[in-house]
Amino acid sequence: MAETLYEIPEEFDAGTTVPYRRQLPDYPASEGWALTAYLAGVGVAHAHAVADGDDHVITWTAAETAALAAGVYHYVERVTKGAEAHDVFDRYVKVTADIATATPGSQQELCEKAIAVLETHIYGRLPTGLMSYQVGGRTVSKMTIAEAKTMLADYKRDLARLVNPDQVTREALISFSDVGFDS
Repeated sequence: MAETLYEIPEEFDAGTTVPYRRQLPDYPASEGWALTAYLAGVGVAHAHAVADGDDHVITWTAAETAALAAGVYHYVERVTKGAEAHDVFDRYVKVTADIATATPGSQQELCEKAIAVLETHIYGRLPTGLMSYQVGGRTVSKMTIAEAKTMLADYKRDLARLVNPDQVTREALISFSDVGFDS
């Protein structure tokens, strides 16, 4: 059984159902307070809570979240009763792309894309070693192979961190020396 959430998660996937229960002692649903949740960012959406005793239960349906483009959204909860309205919660949430509607390359990490470009750059330059050229009075200079290799190593390390978040991904050089003891 799923754990009961008491606020919207900081990150969730588009196309999934996101239910949570809000307990607002100053604005109980049993006293007529209504809660509406708003998302505004790449797109906009809102959801109305359902009263359950004093609590407000909000459910973003899979269809509602599927309509959200991936991105960072400003999230606000507002309670209303008659002419009164109060914002009671405010944060930013990240909506990640819906894996069910992914297209080739759409969820590829930037570091993966950069690795491919840098490898093409390095291996394409090796036969000629071309650093710069001039056409029509304009000079174009390319980054050195050494600079590209440094960037490539950085992006490979970033990718390794994503794939293996609990492992150390940086090389360390360690040397041992004999310690002498005079008696």
